[in-house]
Amino acid sequence: TTFYLGAFFLAQRRRWIGMGVLHALALLTKVIAVTFPAMLLVHAWLYRDRTREPGPREFTAAWRRWMPAVLVTSALDVAVLVYRAVVLPEWAAATRHEPGVTPWTWFVSQWPALVSYVRLFLWPDHLSIDHDFPYAQSPFAPRALGAAVLLLLWLVLALYKSNRQPLVAFATLWFFVTLAPESTFFPLAEVINDHRPYVATSLGLGVL
Repeated sequence: TTFYLGAFFLAQRRRWIGMGVLHALALLTKVIAVTFPAMLLVHAWLYRDRTREPGPREFTAAWRRWMPAVLVTSALDVAVLVYRAVVLPEWAAATRHEPGVTPWTWFVSQWPALVSYVRLFLWPDHLSIDHDFPYAQSPFAPRALGAAVLLLLWLVLALYKSNRQPLVAFATLWFFVTLAPESTFFPLAEVINDHRPYVATSLGLGVL
């Protein structure tokens, strides 16, 4: 979390070398740091000068403002992912999750998991190193469907308010994007884990 936030801090001050070093350290600490370039783009878009850059065309034309940071960190992301593909054996991925857990099952199960992270942040009871959190086998299961509705309403409301309140949209997207590697289609050993949302809560739930 420290390396990720430090790299983001330096990126806002256009200190590319320091940003790159901290981003590399973040990647070597935890691979979820691959989300960093995406968050740089999100920040650049939400906090752009809306008079000079009212839409995507003008935003893209002003690429010199955000492209150096995105290119440097994206290159580091690719290098680390290639390194992991070369170094890790083929069977390593299968050992990270329970047998029979498909990417789709994991994706659906993460909807209530994300809601649970928010609940634990607001009221941190029942903390555990090994939660007994069940998988959701169907997107129409009540707990999965209810969580999906809540998450969609949150996203839609935050994006709807993005012009007047970019901070709400930024913090919301920070939460979802930084958790995406672990909460989309890459199954892990536990459905939820108390340490997993540390980066997501730092400039996500903490800011909200």
